[in-house]
Amino acid sequence: MIVLDIQEFLRDMSRLVIAAGASRPVQSELERVYESLEPFKTLTLGAFADFLVLAETYRTTDVIPDSGAKSATRKAKPNAPPADVETYATRILQLYEDVIQETVGYDAIDSFIEEMNKKLNKEEVLTVYHRFQFTGKPTKGKALEAMKHKLYQRKGSFQTAEAING
Repeated sequence: MIVLDIQEFLRDMSRLVIAAGASRPVQSELERVYESLEPFKTLTLGAFADFLVLAETYRTTDVIPDSGAKSATRKAKPNAPPADVETYATRILQLYEDVIQETVGYDAIDSFIEEMNKKLNKEEVLTVYHRFQFTGKPTKGKALEAMKHKLYQRKGSFQTAEAING
């Protein structure tokens, strides 16, 4: 799946909300999102998700992640997450994309979650948890379990679909 597929979905949704009588601001907002995705239309969703993680890193820290160079006129914000947290946030999003492949098993999920448990403290785990589209402030263990469950669900749903289609 690529970003163009999301654009087409948004275009279809726009038509539906117009037919349902949505206000002009709602229509305009959907159109703006559609147009904003245009430069990225050939990216896979995984690559686009990686880009969004990098963009969020820059937005929250004023640091360009790959170059490691800080802007000469800006300094990093004091509460910026450590680089390890960003790495884990990027890795979990990539694992979410990769887990549907036969070569990626449940053991890869288990070892990744265990690695985060050993190397990250509670606040760092919660940062990854929030980047993985969860909300709230659970305990470290519950956050890790929720992320593991989400990865297991994705893996299982694709295995079920393959069994039905295969």
